[in-house]
Amino acid sequence: MSERVFARWRRIWAADSWVKPFFSTYRKALLASLGLGILAMIFAAGLMAVSGYLISAAAERPEHGVFDLFVPLAIVQIFGLGKPFLSYQERLKSHDWVLHMTSQLRLKVYRSLDKDDGFWSRMRKAGDTLGLLAMDMDYLQDLYLRVVFPSIVAWVIWLLLSLLLGFFSLPFALFMLLGSFVLVFVMPLVAVLVNSARQLRAKQLASQAYDTALDDISGLADWTFSQRHDDFMQRNLAPMREIDACNAAIAASNRRRDFVGQLIFLLLVAAVLFWAAAHFGQMPQAAAPSGDLSRPSDWIAAFVLGFFPLLDAFAPLPAAAIQTNAYLDSVERMNALPQVDGGDRGASPLGAGALARISLEPLPLRGTAAATTCEDTAGTSPERDSLCVEHASFAYAGGDPVLQDVSIDFAPGSRTAILGPSGAGKSTLLRLLRGDYSPTAGSVTLDGVPTSQLGDATPRHIAVMQQHNHLFNQSLLANLRLGKPDATEQEATAALEAAGLGALIPKLPAGLKTVLGEEGTNFSGGEGQRIALARILLQDTPVVILDEPFASLDPSTERELLDTVLRVLAGKTIIMVTHHLMGIEQMDQVIFLDNGRITMQGAPDQLATSNAQFRELLSLDRGLLL
Repeated sequence: MSERVFARWRRIWAADSWVKPFFSTYRKALLASLGLGILAMIFAAGLMAVSGYLISAAAERPEHGVFDLFVPLAIVQIFGLGKPFLSYQERLKSHDWVLHMTSQLRLKVYRSLDKDDGFWSRMRKAGDTLGLLAMDMDYLQDLYLRVVFPSIVAWVIWLLLSLLLGFFSLPFALFMLLGSFVLVFVMPLVAVLVNSARQLRAKQLASQAYDTALDDISGLADWTFSQRHDDFMQRNLAPMREIDACNAAIAASNRRRDFVGQLIFLLLVAAVLFWAAAHFGQMPQAAAPSGDLSRPSDWIAAFVLGFFPLLDAFAPLPAAAIQTNAYLDSVERMNALPQVDGGDRGASPLGAGALARISLEPLPLRGTAAATTCEDTAGTSPERDSLCVEHASFAYAGGDPVLQDVSIDFAPGSRTAILGPSGAGKSTLLRLLRGDYSPTAGSVTLDGVPTSQLGDATPRHIAVMQQHNHLFNQSLLANLRLGKPDATEQEATAALEAAGLGALIPKLPAGLKTVLGEEGTNFSGGEGQRIALARILLQDTPVVILDEPFASLDPSTERELLDTVLRVLAGKTIIMVTHHLMGIEQMDQVIFLDNGRITMQGAPDQLATSNAQFRELLSLDRGLLL
């Protein structure tokens, strides 16, 4: 397993053309920050060593005054002031280096996306884009701060420690070299073998969570219309629970590893103590390294206390090693992008294609005003599904009325077309019918029950077909089951055949289990709308709202699909919002909204003979001049 891990590291780094160039571009800042980090660690060890020597010397010979200890006191002050200064400068230099690197790297990614949007749309998904820009960039930023820097500093300190001990005792230096080798190399390797798969799995799950979240949020309206809140939450929380489980297993393993590492470090401290006691305790006074005032035994505390700060250098190495697989995965993903030159300051920071597709439209909130009923006796559950709007008005908080005194009777099984210019109040009326809003005056009821009070029962009575019905990056069957979670494959097939997609099923590579792709990219607009129609047929509600579902289709496809919709939904109450009049002759009534009021209402054949405004609309829609 370790051979596979190291082989993967070598393969990825050998082919890398995204991250490695920045190490050479900013090598001076990199070397400066590493030098500062090594010096800060030396100062920390020196501070503890001199403090130990000073404490031992002062405790053993209290007759000596402060002036006799002036030199070690001065050195303590130098190390005490120098250590935080060097640490601050190291942080300043290293973070400045990392910010320069990641800013240029981000710019390079943006230019890559902008250079070849076709490649991106073929090879990637919008969730991958978010994962790359958010998660992978953070990983690469931490690649230096949590892997490169602590590893190099620890290795250098490990070698310096071995050289220092070699001046006093070569056998003990070799012993400490091997003992600290366990902390510097063996423990990180064990951590990689134990937890790297979990770490990589957690990163992959996080990337999948981006895909799922973006897919579901893009189709939030469809989830809302189906009242599948629990399924929505479960689908998005499931990967998070698995990530938490992976992280919990990693944390438990880390605690055991840290305990073993600290135990090994404690044994090394004990070894230093026994060696220093044996080495310096037997030395004569004349052999003391620090002149007449010092004694050999003063150096015992110096060596033991000076060894303690090295734990700060060795402790981060296992965690850094575990993260390396995740970092390398980010490097590998980065190198799959189209190659461009290094980031230029004049380049556009955003790709004009791939990123522009990531757009989320918020849904309006429900109104808060209380609704009145159309009938004196309001039932508790609709039975005949008679939809009634009586003297309904609506205004957003602090705004002018959007609808004013609107009354419409949608008889069961009737077909109603709602026309009007943009901003006339059509969308607000549909939200009142759906129960998303409550009218500020009047009532909107379904068999005497205010639609705003239907709650989770709404999908059993009202379905919505939008202009952009979201197709989820799941199987065709899973998309159809949004309308009916327990639908069988036979029911799904029958719905597709009724919607005019019977010939499509045999052509799909996996039949009903074929994954549609992000936003249904493998299907045409007309096929996507027919899938949405099949979903509504499975939902089998008595009331169906058509919210400009054909606006993005060409005229021939629109006519064909409209005929299909009206045929398969025969007997249901159909409410169609549209901007033009194709198929208007098949409606039972036409309602025209303007500035929140009904300005025209009646059967299409009657309006065609008696209403000049309707005749003008027909002429404009058909391109005729009167």
